Amino acid sequence: MIEPPITVDPADTPSPNRFAASLGAVGACSVRHWRAVLIVWALITGVALWQAAALPQRLRGSTGFLPGSQSAQIEAVLQTGFDAALSQFIVLVVAPDSQPRATAIEATEPVIAALRRSPHVASAVTLSAPTADRSATLVGLRTANIPATEDVLPELRHLVRQAAAPSGYLALITGEAALDLDLVTFATTDTRRAELIVLPLSLVALLLAFGSLGAASAPVIAGAAAVVLAMGLLSVLALFMPVAVYATNIATMLGLGRGIDYALFVVARLREEVAAGADYRKAASNSIRHAAPAIAASAFTVLLGLAAVLLVPLHDLRGLGLGGALVAGTSALAGLTLLPALTAALGRRLDFPRLLRRRTDEATRLAAWEGRARWVLKRPVRSLLVASAILIVMSVPVLRVQLGEPELDQLPQRIEAVQAVQSLKSLGLKGLCMPVRLLVQAPPGEPILTPERLRGLQTLGQWLTKDLRVQAVLGLGDPSLDVDSLAGTLAMLGPAQFVQMLPSEARALVSRDGTATLITIIPKNDLSYQDTRGLDRDLKAMVGRQLPGLHGTTVLVGGMASHANEVNAVVRRTFPGVIVVVVVSTWIMLFVTTRSLLIPLKAVIANLLTVAAAIGGASWLAASPWACHLIGLSQPVETVLAGIPVLTFCAVFGLSMDYEVFLISRILEAHRAGATDEAAVVAGVSRSGPVITSAAIIMAIVFLGFATTDLVPIKLLGVALGLGVLLDATVTRLVLIPALMVVAGKWNWWPGRAKES
Repeated sequence: MIEPPITVDPADTPSPNRFAASLGAVGACSVRHWRAVLIVWALITGVALWQAAALPQRLRGSTGFLPGSQSAQIEAVLQTGFDAALSQFIVLVVAPDSQPRATAIEATEPVIAALRRSPHVASAVTLSAPTADRSATLVGLRTANIPATEDVLPELRHLVRQAAAPSGYLALITGEAALDLDLVTFATTDTRRAELIVLPLSLVALLLAFGSLGAASAPVIAGAAAVVLAMGLLSVLALFMPVAVYATNIATMLGLGRGIDYALFVVARLREEVAAGADYRKAASNSIRHAAPAIAASAFTVLLGLAAVLLVPLHDLRGLGLGGALVAGTSALAGLTLLPALTAALGRRLDFPRLLRRRTDEATRLAAWEGRARWVLKRPVRSLLVASAILIVMSVPVLRVQLGEPELDQLPQRIEAVQAVQSLKSLGLKGLCMPVRLLVQAPPGEPILTPERLRGLQTLGQWLTKDLRVQAVLGLGDPSLDVDSLAGTLAMLGPAQFVQMLPSEARALVSRDGTATLITIIPKNDLSYQDTRGLDRDLKAMVGRQLPGLHGTTVLVGGMASHANEVNAVVRRTFPGVIVVVVVSTWIMLFVTTRSLLIPLKAVIANLLTVAAAIGGASWLAASPWACHLIGLSQPVETVLAGIPVLTFCAVFGLSMDYEVFLISRILEAHRAGATDEAAVVAGVSRSGPVITSAAIIMAIVFLGFATTDLVPIKLLGVALGLGVLLDATVTRLVLIPALMVVAGKWNWWPGRAKES
């Protein structure tokens, strides 16, 4: 039941602070000097475009291992302690073309010879893999890290194509760095394709919302300018720090959506001013004065939310958060300066040409929204229960979300690295592109090669080969070695001379000082990436115990699967801290805005439910055997990339605050005008409802447009963000929050209004 309305004295309501007033003054100044503002933005956008053009070459598919992790330790030892460059490697696959004119062995030899002549290749080692034709080869590179390997791959690919062409074979390169590089290139082109889909659809949605080309084009221009500026800044930052490939997708998605959001808010307010009798120039000035505090507050929350991603010590994820934070800032800048200038420049042309006539006038439309708001407010408890039930039910799948990378089969099949993986799979060597690596180290100063430890290495290899997930063990742990003969020779010659008599392939697997050796485990051909991660976890548990014959040694486990497990562990450990920082800072920001303890608390709880529902809904769609096709997946995806929940939480939580600030600002405005609590809520919902709904639809178009990409992580992120804004603008902001405010009644404004009880 609705409590009796409480009359509010405008003098008791908080007035806008000086900072908000100064922001409004900036917008009003942009209206007065619109020509200068447009010229400055044209110059800035031109420079940003010039920098953004170089961004694809500066992006990284991966930015290295986690400091202190076992993978990073193995990387460091292999770089500094081994003669052969075994830390960075590629997998060379020689596959027959239409009419091969040689055998696989004959085709491989000139390719290997060409690679050995390259200054970037430290060693080209043909592993004793279970193929007689040696058509798959592990090649070590003379590079310091994965990004450096990406830099030299285009040259190496050109080299191997030239060498393989006369034999009628294709030479394909895959491996971790190759996959990363190809995903960079693919993501760049895929983003442009998504933009070509999103921009026209957004313009159509804006035309439907405003009915005129002028009013519809201003938000698109502002959003596009914000994205270009963010891309330019991101390109400059990429010169000084590693920026992961998906940062461009995040910046484009959020930039277009937020730029359009802010513009929609300003233009809708401008139309209200014009309908009240103001001329267009005066209306533009007034609208930006009213909208500026809300734009700044919402931009701050989004920027803060995405900046919180920097708390996760992963370079890849930090790059994504940085891209989102940059575009949040540039969107606000465009909304406070470029957009007012555009509205002033267009003037009456803002409503020309009037392509769609409104079926109802503004008063009738406002009355319809007031009717919807009153319907909810007359049934606050029922509305609250229904809205909460929807969000809670959609949140349930969050409890079953599994973190992990997409399977190789789920990556775009058009890129070379994936085609090479398919060739490896046909050869029975798919596991060669993601081996598990064991680095066995003796105590400082002791040789790893003693008769006892040599037998211990073979015992370890025998244990490994009994695992049904292991196809082969390469190195001194290979069970096929005659360990008794080797141990006798070792006892006779000593470690130093023994290493020199080994074949070059085996000698490359022993460190320069003789204290460490590398064992490579090739997983089974049909083993999934997630199962390989399980193998990594089991190996780490096994080598944590003392192994027979390897007393005193240290065994480190690394590789792609190990790195993935380490990343997931870091995300699980740091994500709760990100949630706390975002929630507390958002609560403080809303408290400063509303001077209320309860309104921020309700907003935070509602936002958490919305985020959980968005992640849960997206993960359910992806994992469902029949629903996955609705979002363009050819097969169910059981795992979610570790960064997706973090980014979804930070982005949706911040975007939800957009609508919260828009709604609360209109409710506060009604309060300052003397409205009762219930009347203020009705006024806030009816005035902000059309804008919030239109903004959410357009934002969802942007996000779901990027869900058309073939990159599974970006697809899932687009679906999660699209679901998040739609749920927030409908269930949360127009039903749940108004119902909560009616149930709370006069306590909404406590402690400021507790004295009125």
